[in-house]
Amino acid sequence: MVKKFFMFIFLAVVFTGISNAKTIIFGITNVTVKDDYYTISQWAKYLEKKTGYKIKLKITKTYDEMQYFIENKSVDIAYICGATYVFLKKDNVNIKLLAVPYFRGKPQYYSYIIVPKNSNAKSFLDLEGKRFAFSDPKSNSGSIAPSYYLYKKGFFYKNFFKEI
Repeated sequence: MVKKFFMFIFLAVVFTGISNAKTIIFGITNVTVKDDYYTISQWAKYLEKKTGYKIKLKITKTYDEMQYFIENKSVDIAYICGATYVFLKKDNVNIKLLAVPYFRGKPQYYSYIIVPKNSNAKSFLDLEGKRFAFSDPKSNSGSIAPSYYLYKKGFFYKNFFKEI
């Protein structure tokens, strides 16, 4: 399934404008790589064998850095979160959405909130007044989705959590 997904992305890119390139630069944020670097590097080797193209992974530290590389055409294709896509479209960057992740037959997105095992929190709202660490401000799951959830419940994240 994963191989088919990435092969689709690769073929879509090859047939949408960079087919004359000998090397394809694939942008990935460090957040993705931490969990999946081995899988992604194996996938890149697989694609190189199947297509004859050299796949170079360009790993960024932040979503802002990836957005910069996309805007300046320093990558040919990128695996980005939905928020980065929205920011790029808002800035009128000419990009195409080629694929979205599917889970159990539907496009879905999850944000996990992790608490200590001994925490009494049973819901996100139980964390009011507690210390909370967001990730990259442009991370959909690590910042935007939790902040939006609080907003929809009538809270502002800066007032909801205890200052660190």
